[in-house]
Amino acid sequence: MKVFLLCGSSGLVYDGLVYQGKTNHVNEELVGTYGVTGAIVVQLSQCLASHVHHKLYIDNYFTSLPVIRYFTAQGICYAGTVRQNRLMGCPLSAVNKKE
Repeated sequence: MKVFLLCGSSGLVYDGLVYQGKTNHVNEELVGTYGVTGAIVVQLSQCLASHVHHKLYIDNYFTSLPVIRYFTAQGICYAGTVRQNRLMGCPLSAVNKKE
């Protein structure tokens, strides 16, 4: 069992979702579009108003290109590290670190 929460910068909880594997309350239509982890973030964020300059900071477990596109369309700023296997063929160039 996992509990996912949407919290404000003050720590106030705005919404939550209890995930229990196959018996969960995640919207199946969202799962088909964004995957299970993306659907969790999208579902929790639906209580936020669009185009009001909200900023979401998300763990890499939930970040994917479809989720980023969703929040961009909603006018919500999204920051999160993306895993290599969730880039959907998007090319990235190597970054050279200067010492």
